[in-house]
Amino acid sequence: MTRSTIPEDATISDILSKLDNPVDYVREVWRNMMRISARHSSVVVRIGITGVGRRPNYQIDPAGRTDALVERLMLDETDAKGAKRLDAKIDAYHVFSGEDHVEQTTWDRANASWSTRHMTLDEVKGLLDRLGG
Repeated sequence: MTRSTIPEDATISDILSKLDNPVDYVREVWRNMMRISARHSSVVVRIGITGVGRRPNYQIDPAGRTDALVERLMLDETDAKGAKRLDAKIDAYHVFSGEDHVEQTTWDRANASWSTRHMTLDEVKGLLDRLGG
């Protein structure tokens, strides 16, 4: 089992020295943030804090979205047959593999360990620019 060495309040900036390929990682995070931001006015990214930080998974959320709000959306939104609409959850949380930067369609939200701090799209772009990417 891999022991976590990522602080619970870490951002991508904080773990640059641990990343296998910082420029590529930050570039792919930024690209995914740009894609998600097309549907939302602003987005933020949090990294997973499980592991050692070589290629952490990450979660892109609309800025200002909270767990409580998402839970309420899932309870309030039903389809014509009364079934819960999962698209509210899917639209609120976008989880990506740090290995290949592909969005994950299934993940264990209850056991996810995300950083308590986030970075904005502008902050990630600034970091990418500083890295020369």
